[in-house]
Amino acid sequence: MKTTSVTTLTQLNEALQDTTVQRIRLLNDITGDLTLTRKVDLALNGFKVTGNVGINHNEAGTVTIEAGTIEGDLTVNTPNATVVNQANVTGTASIQDVADNTFDNSGRLKKLEVTDPNGARIINHKPNLIETFIIDSPAPVELSGVFETVEILQDSFITFAENTTLEELKADENVSVEVIKPKSVEIKVAPTQMKESELQLDDAATLRKIRALIEQLKPYLENKQPDDVQVEQFIQLMSETNTLIHPLYKKDPRGTLVQNLLKDIVTIEKQFMDSIPTPEDLAEAANNFKVEIENATAEEGAYFDFPEVSGDIRFYLSSDYEVSEKYMIPDRPLHEDEVRHVFVAYTFSKNNKHLTQRGYFNIPAGNGEITFTLLEPNKYRGLGDYTTSDSFQLSEEGSYSIEVKEGKTAGDLLDSSLLAESKKEFTLTVVERVLAPITITGDYHLELSKSYNVINNKIVFHNSLDETDPNYVSIGESSGFLFDEKMQTLHYHGEISTIDLQSKFKEKYLSQHPEETEESVHINFVRFLKPEDQLKSGHFLISMSERGHEGTFMIGLMIGE
Repeated sequence: MKTTSVTTLTQLNEALQDTTVQRIRLLNDITGDLTLTRKVDLALNGFKVTGNVGINHNEAGTVTIEAGTIEGDLTVNTPNATVVNQANVTGTASIQDVADNTFDNSGRLKKLEVTDPNGARIINHKPNLIETFIIDSPAPVELSGVFETVEILQDSFITFAENTTLEELKADENVSVEVIKPKSVEIKVAPTQMKESELQLDDAATLRKIRALIEQLKPYLENKQPDDVQVEQFIQLMSETNTLIHPLYKKDPRGTLVQNLLKDIVTIEKQFMDSIPTPEDLAEAANNFKVEIENATAEEGAYFDFPEVSGDIRFYLSSDYEVSEKYMIPDRPLHEDEVRHVFVAYTFSKNNKHLTQRGYFNIPAGNGEITFTLLEPNKYRGLGDYTTSDSFQLSEEGSYSIEVKEGKTAGDLLDSSLLAESKKEFTLTVVERVLAPITITGDYHLELSKSYNVINNKIVFHNSLDETDPNYVSIGESSGFLFDEKMQTLHYHGEISTIDLQSKFKEKYLSQHPEETEESVHINFVRFLKPEDQLKSGHFLISMSERGHEGTFMIGLMIGE
């Protein structure tokens, strides 16, 4: 390693111009601002720089600032380099971008501020080195070592390396904080809204890659009419992004950070794809095509022909990219009163511009006419492919309403052809919501709706509860409750009305979760119907998957039945 010693700012800047110099060593105090515009170590050698120091370059590797003092600010913008700091900084050490997500500190810092949009890894080797530490980044930030107080300014995702210690994690009540925290990590004081993620420490690197890709995608939105090269580049980046995000979504579909990333990705993709000009011949082909069913009244063999399109226009059906001559319509249902409804989407595509139509084939039993119904743009019919009958139908009034024949039971509905396909993927339960005030019992569940996530919690009676528990809520002189959010159980004693519980529960819950709002949190009580219970208007069908609550269908009696 070639080292050059300097005594003035001029000599230092001259050394920066010499690319053979890999280390610059001070032999004197220096006054003036300086910027390291390439990968070179700065050995303060115990001396002082009175001025601001910037590290601003794209070279890869590690940059080390050796022991000494910077009487000013230190700004780090090294997307491809890691920075090791051993100096004392009296101003603000601002981490705008670091490679490998690492800023390794063993110097005394008056203020450390992390704004890196791709995330960062902050290593701090000793206690009391950082006087003020602020994180103002939407991307994951990993903390490793010993920290006193860390303040979060915006919705953040914080990960902790093994054996990290933190005295206090601070955030305003309207700031969401999600963490990955190994058991060896101790946070002595944490905000009440802090949530431990379902993701693991290894996932943090993937999250940072996704955030970096999102930052690369954003500039493409500035093109009002992107050309072919820009479209291909965008699609490649978006493909990388989707490949990374989907495994994380499966692990933690309800996580705040994952949800926010997905929202950003979907918004960017839609905005960009909408900006691609539509070729005139593509629009004409899509507008002129109509599904015309052949053999529509035959018991089998119904189909429709694919359109004839020019060589540079592609036509495909749903996820089938193999263009064939015809589409064979699925078999008719077996029972006389049934109608099978099969969802299909067909797309015309050219130069990465896609025009898609969605609809349903309505396939009756026997030899009744098979028809095709187009859906309005952005309209979605619940249940996907499904079969209706004289007894059970998906209401035409909306996607989330089921019409049933009078006298049918919860068991009849769950066993019906209407739900046959959905039962393969979802757990379906029929419930009755409590509208009138009642005294709660274990026959009911507490339904907690918050931020589009609905959780059913057990209600368990006890002769007595520990009233000294800080989470205990008293209702009257001889009743009260404890809510175990992790186990999804409400423990209570005494006689409590649903009205009193709703009020007290919501008050307690919002005090513990200030990131939620009065409008986004709702409390209901539900009774799970037994198979023999008759269905009535106002009952509900709840669909659940491994990811949680997926949807609610309102049940109504068929008019005139």
